[in-house]
Amino acid sequence: KLNVDALGHQLLESIKIKKKLCLHFGNHILEKKHISRKKLRQFLAQNPKKIVLLNKIIHPFLQKEIKNQIQKAKKRKQNLVIDCSLVEQLQLTSSFDVLVLITASEKIMAKRRKKSWTKKQQIFFRKQQKMPKAPDFIINNAGTKQELKKNIQKIAKQF
Repeated sequence: KLNVDALGHQLLESIKIKKKLCLHFGNHILEKKHISRKKLRQFLAQNPKKIVLLNKIIHPFLQKEIKNQIQKAKKRKQNLVIDCSLVEQLQLTSSFDVLVLITASEKIMAKRRKKSWTKKQQIFFRKQQKMPKAPDFIINNAGTKQELKKNIQKIAKQF
């Protein structure tokens, strides 16, 4: 399994990315020589137009690494599950054999988000999300983690 959020967090530690982010957003996003995701999120919530710049910096690295992981899995003849809420933004739709969209109501998603997020940050986050245009399967994630896992396994058994 490849978790693209975790991959993005790892990329924030890359010296190349760290330098670019500090150059464009300022050193105030650092905490003990590391990019503070909280400070970066707060900065972007206050400067929403900067998200385009952030994406221009991070997305090419994400795309490259995801495609590398897909190629490695194909060479090993293994399936690879990619947990990615940025499928459209990263232009990855054609890279997948099967695309599963997992949805939940706005109310449920807001409840699940970190309670430390302000309303402004939550609204900002939602505006950045784009749903895949043509998923092969859609799962409504209104229940428990166990129910979600069961629904995912039903789909996985088909492959």
